[in-house]
Amino acid sequence: MLQSIKYKSLILFLIFLFIVPIYSQVREPSPPSEPVFTTNVSKNKTQLPGYSLNGTVIFADNTTNAGVLYLPYDHITFFFSQNKKEYKNTQNITNIKSITFQKWKGYKQNSNTYAFYPIETKIQLKNNISFTCTYFIKDFQKIIFVNLFGETKIYSFFYDYWEKGKWRNSKSKKKDYPEKHPLKPCIKKIVFSEP
Repeated sequence: MLQSIKYKSLILFLIFLFIVPIYSQVREPSPPSEPVFTTNVSKNKTQLPGYSLNGTVIFADNTTNAGVLYLPYDHITFFFSQNKKEYKNTQNITNIKSITFQKWKGYKQNSNTYAFYPIETKIQLKNNISFTCTYFIKDFQKIIFVNLFGETKIYSFFYDYWEKGKWRNSKSKKKDYPEKHPLKPCIKKIVFSEP
């Protein structure tokens, strides 16, 4: 019997030794925190390069597409002739109303491949003053364009192939035809939107 009491005492002691500290650590649960909603856009997402502006692009086939254009810089420096004098002008991109590519020149790439780059570009400012540049403005060669469909690159130049006395894509037999008739998907005009 004495052993039974010692055994019960030992059990009570062990229960007290382990259960009481555990019970004293148990607390009422705290209310759940409010849910956090996240989007798919990461805060650390890298920005697209360049300066962004809203605008509408008019392609060679006269289709249009509105979106955001990413230009290399927030300004452009260009050269133009006025009264037989050469001038240099620098404009903030936000001052520009539109850019129109008016004429292209073909540069032979190999035996029958030509790359046509714009060599006459009209830059119209928002105050309706315009300048015609008669050289290739490299800043507009390739532009990142983002719209509802996603991100793409648009170009102010195009290729055609002189084969058997005519252009493969335009089907014209006139050697200078592509200079005034760019091919899709080449852009021929950009109209910037107000912010």
